[in-house]
Amino acid sequence: MRREKLELEFSNGQTRSYTRLITHGLGAVIIVPMLDEKTVLLAREYACGLHHYEVGLPKGRIEHGETPVEAADREMKEEIGYGARRLQ
Repeated sequence: MRREKLELEFSNGQTRSYTRLITHGLGAVIIVPMLDEKTVLLAREYACGLHHYEVGLPKGRIEHGETPVEAADREMKEEIGYGARRLQ
């Protein structure tokens, strides 16, 4: 793994330094979970660079030994508390 340092300056003039790990992972998933034909379930997550919570689709990395479908189901359970009856 490599480390990458980011120096960010925001539109309000604030600056922040971040360090992130660069990996060659197994990929990632993003899920559009539908409760019914008209209801999409969203995850509320803290956005550290913005210092507030945002709402978005559940997502995450595929772990070793997982298929993308298994990762999608796991991420939904972790982020929104629902598992899938069917994944497409």
